[in-house]
Amino acid sequence: MTLNEVKSLSDEHLRIKVTELCGKLLSGAEEVLPKDATPERRKEVLSLAGVLDYPNDLNAISEAIQCCFRDGIIIGPKYVKCLEQICGTWPFDLTHATARQKAEALVLTVEVMAAAKLTGKKKMEERMRSTMEKKEMKMEKRIRSTMEIPDEVAKGTTN
Repeated sequence: MTLNEVKSLSDEHLRIKVTELCGKLLSGAEEVLPKDATPERRKEVLSLAGVLDYPNDLNAISEAIQCCFRDGIIIGPKYVKCLEQICGTWPFDLTHATARQKAEALVLTVEVMAAAKLTGKKKMEERMRSTMEKKEMKMEKRIRSTMEIPDEVAKGTTN
């Protein structure tokens, strides 16, 4: 998910994403939200489901961020970098970030870290594959060298 995609999330979708990051899985929460309901009704449905208003409540989003730090879901420097991308430079803009900006930064940080982990995993798999191929080639060479028939034997000129 890119920065623009995160910024374009509705408050409801941002609330759901942050809630899921905090370990409260909301399988099917999207289906619970009535598509034709008013914004007030949609907020009411989410509140009844126990989803805090992260994009509008600084206390709630601060608690969610602490939860994600504590559980090792995000790390500080990456979060600060994402927050900088969203609201500006250090220190004034970051210290006065809105709840929505902090929620966006939280979601973006998780997305960035997941992408980096996936990239790192792919690189590691590629290195392992390359190492295995090299080992297989060496093994194949050894097998061939041990299976080679000496010229004398092949020609029938042995004693």
